[in-house]
Amino acid sequence: MGACVSAAKVVEETRHGLRLRVCTEKDKRRRKTSGSHAGVRFGNCIVPCAGKDHDRCAEANAVPEVMANNGRGLLYSFVLCDGHGRHAAVADIASAEISGALAGDKRWHSDYLSRDPSDKDNSPESSAPAAFFRECAAAVLGDAFARAQAASLARFPSHRIGSTATALVLARSPGAFAWQVAAAWVGDSRAILVPKDGGGGGLDVGDGAVALTEDHRTDLPRERERVLKVQAAEKDAPRGKRKTVLARRVCDKTGMVGPEVLYNEATGVSLMVTRTIGDPLRAEAVLAEPELGFFEARDGDWLVLASDGVWDVMSNKDVADVVRKGKDPTRAAVQVATAAKQRRLYGALAPDDISVYVIEINSSWK
Repeated sequence: MGACVSAAKVVEETRHGLRLRVCTEKDKRRRKTSGSHAGVRFGNCIVPCAGKDHDRCAEANAVPEVMANNGRGLLYSFVLCDGHGRHAAVADIASAEISGALAGDKRWHSDYLSRDPSDKDNSPESSAPAAFFRECAAAVLGDAFARAQAASLARFPSHRIGSTATALVLARSPGAFAWQVAAAWVGDSRAILVPKDGGGGGLDVGDGAVALTEDHRTDLPRERERVLKVQAAEKDAPRGKRKTVLARRVCDKTGMVGPEVLYNEATGVSLMVTRTIGDPLRAEAVLAEPELGFFEARDGDWLVLASDGVWDVMSNKDVADVVRKGKDPTRAAVQVATAAKQRRLYGALAPDDISVYVIEINSSWK
């Protein structure tokens, strides 16, 4: 939506019945986009895996007409989806549905941007604008993810495909010192905040970055506790019919034991993530309901949104260190993706799609 795209060609094509804007290059091994809007610059890099291309990054979405909303604020959304299964249809659906819902929801205008800046309760010094944003963002994001899930299940009611989804919404009120950031996610596509000065703003920056999301896997204590409760409720179900079982995958050829998964004995489907979009045959404990988090960012800060192709081999600190050395968001995104690909290669890990969004914040940009 008004993005300045460089080093790539944006075309429209139809995938699985959806009309999508897809970034392509002659070099199919890497696709990158860049752009800027008032207050933000962003860059994206996707490195598809051979025979597989399941990561989807919705183009940065400026909520319609916000830029001309009489100075009442800036509002942006970024969405990343990492598909799993036989093809990327659910990632396409989730990316399109969530980004479309966020950009088109009228509540941004009626509930958040309709505030009168001259009202003392809406002044930059007041906590009211942040509270309004959080309340509005929670409602809009929740509905956007529900819409994506409904669309996915309606299109693929009995297929072994699904997707993670992570969405970031950035907002800034006129005269405000800080940007408000809302994160909503299902799965393990992680988002972090990289402060310009390595800290400040009352944030916990123990490893040089602030985690905006937490991976929805069974090693996350609150997710594990929830899964165990569902599994315990099925203790009397006959073997082979249980819909939620904690298990581990074992390679038939090597006998190597893999990570813990959620297994549905009745359908034979197992997933590493405890929340996902789609996956109608998933274990009963796997949810499509997103978790929400709210944070503040300041001028000079960076936001990074990436798929597990990065986080499986790089820590938050690793990524933060690379981003801080980047001269611009696009270069930073490419450098993170390149580092992740090299680590997967040299670590003899299974290949995976790699997708990275890097967003730089600076209110002085027009």
